[in-house]
Amino acid sequence: MEAIIESQVELYGRIARTHENLRKSGAEKLTKVFVSTTLGLLDAKWQKFEAQHERLRDNYLNDLKKHEYYLKDFMGQAEEVYTHQRAMLVELEDSMSGKAAKEEMKVNMDATTSPGTTLPRLQIPQFSGKYEDWPAYRDLFSSLFVKNSYISDVTKMHYLKTILKGDAELLIKNLPTTENNFSLAWQSLTDHYENTRLLVRSFYATLLALPKLKSESATDLRKLFHCARNTAGALANIGRPITNGEDLYVCRITDLLDPRTRARWEEHIDDKTLPSSFTELQEFLERRLLTLEVISGSKVDENPGKASGSKVARAHHAQKERERCALCHKDYCLMMCEAFKKKTCAERKQFIDSAKLCVNCLGKHKVSECVTKRSCTVCGERHHTTLHDAWRSPVEKSSPASDQGNSGSEVAKTTHMSHQTARGHVAVLLATARVNVVDRSGEFHSARALID
Repeated sequence: MEAIIESQVELYGRIARTHENLRKSGAEKLTKVFVSTTLGLLDAKWQKFEAQHERLRDNYLNDLKKHEYYLKDFMGQAEEVYTHQRAMLVELEDSMSGKAAKEEMKVNMDATTSPGTTLPRLQIPQFSGKYEDWPAYRDLFSSLFVKNSYISDVTKMHYLKTILKGDAELLIKNLPTTENNFSLAWQSLTDHYENTRLLVRSFYATLLALPKLKSESATDLRKLFHCARNTAGALANIGRPITNGEDLYVCRITDLLDPRTRARWEEHIDDKTLPSSFTELQEFLERRLLTLEVISGSKVDENPGKASGSKVARAHHAQKERERCALCHKDYCLMMCEAFKKKTCAERKQFIDSAKLCVNCLGKHKVSECVTKRSCTVCGERHHTTLHDAWRSPVEKSSPASDQGNSGSEVAKTTHMSHQTARGHVAVLLATARVNVVDRSGEFHSARALID
């Protein structure tokens, strides 16, 4: 089952990258026939995906229902991606039926090269003087300004000084904004930053500064993957590809992987005797990233048992967070609050209910989530002893005589509990008298009355 699911994840990635890979093939290959062929391959991938999904359901349905593949509705996600990719390809194929694409390209070219171009609205990122940012900035500025014959040199000089900052700005700061100084300013920047040795060092410094991954994380792995790929591409653009040191480059990247991903990589290349290429490592990391994003997109998904938690854990966490009195908001628990002690039992219970506190321990959680094993010291029920009178049955409250006897008894016991909490175990001797109490039915009951 795991092998089929792994194949499904790989198919999902290939389907999701269809349109992107088509664009990467280049404008010269982007013909109607090429798009139609890509569309056919996309349909074939989806048919295989559906067939393998049916195979999983037919042979491993019980186990599949417990897997993240089923719980995350991976089939539904794949169907949505396939529909989106196919729609984009069909739209691209239709646009190539006529001359719409060529006309649109012509209009765009005319808009960028005409004298009436609105340059002030052009948003260009600033260049701070970092060597690793120079190639991208150089190509962008050169395309928009240096090679644009419709823009005067004084205008180019103005924009050049506007978008430079930091060390780069200091190089041309003293040059006046004139027609003749643009060529000099651009040449100064080029001579200073076209330093291959410093560019290579800067690109590698960014890669070497990455920390080693400690655990499985789609976010951290994505940062490592993009940094490694961007560094390799940047080095190739300045004529220093990683070809000669590819083994060392791959070794450095794999050393930064977390233990589980590193183990998967070693299993992936276990049957090979020659060092792996960076292209192979990129493909592995792409599949690994997709897997982590599907089945463990966050730390909560990686530890479902810990993430869901039990009622005991939530109640314990709530008790730890309780630092202030819920009534007066001072730095002590509710049981120590004098204002709370002065309330009657009914008023206490009313406050507990309105504040949504636990009636058993007065904590900030429900009584069903309370972890304490203590209960009322009078009746043993799951409520706080200071709330006992509010929980007494109507029969116990019906007779005035009974109220006096029981009320005195409860107060004595409650006070006794309060002394135990505040001062430790204290023996209290109370004078009592044996009395006969008549209930509402006229029956006599023997009881003890507190002599005050």
